[in-house]
Amino acid sequence: AEPYEPPEEEPEEEEDLSALEGKKVNKMGNVVDEHGTVFGRIAEGDPKKLAGKRVDGKGQIWSDNGKVIGRAELIPGNDQGKPEGAFFGFDDAKVGKDGVVVDSSGKIIGRLTEGDAKKLVGRPVDEDGDILDKSGNVIGKAERWEPEEKKRDVNPMSGRKVNKQGEVRDENGDLIGKVTDGNLQNLIGKSIDDNGYIVDNDGNKIGEATLIENIPEPEPEP
Repeated sequence: AEPYEPPEEEPEEEEDLSALEGKKVNKMGNVVDEHGTVFGRIAEGDPKKLAGKRVDGKGQIWSDNGKVIGRAELIPGNDQGKPEGAFFGFDDAKVGKDGVVVDSSGKIIGRLTEGDAKKLVGRPVDEDGDILDKSGNVIGKAERWEPEEKKRDVNPMSGRKVNKQGEVRDENGDLIGKVTDGNLQNLIGKSIDDNGYIVDNDGNKIGEATLIENIPEPEPEP
């Protein structure tokens, strides 16, 4: 009998993708079963729009009104069911101000557990929550975290107003923050939103305030 060479792509693809049938896309862009075990990941489409959507046996991701809005692929077999790093799927996670980790849209997805928040601002966070320097040394660590009650958790200045000195004080009159960006004359009496931005009455961003503990201390003069 002649040796039979099965075509490599098609049957394997078909058979493999059937494992995705009935699974759903989670917020991290992974295709998971009801226990959160990972079977695949988004290959095409916007993870934010695809979260919670159903995947069929061909890897197509369907919207609630019956349209195909994305495509999923399997992750390699040895990675299936393997626990992911905390920030898996957030390729653009980075350290934001006040020691939080944000995604590309500025949404808070984690917080620092080790490292100097001021020095780490803007640095990328890898899948395992490590923050590396240019040489690949770990200089900080972060964990997954999303604020539940925005006003309390995100920024203690939220809802407070800027005074004439450019200060932000809490309900006890204690100084908790200062204006760090914007024209003070326009900011007096304006409120601060959940992210520490000063907004006008229409909610437009017109300045920024920073918590006192996150403002670098001036160098002492010699």
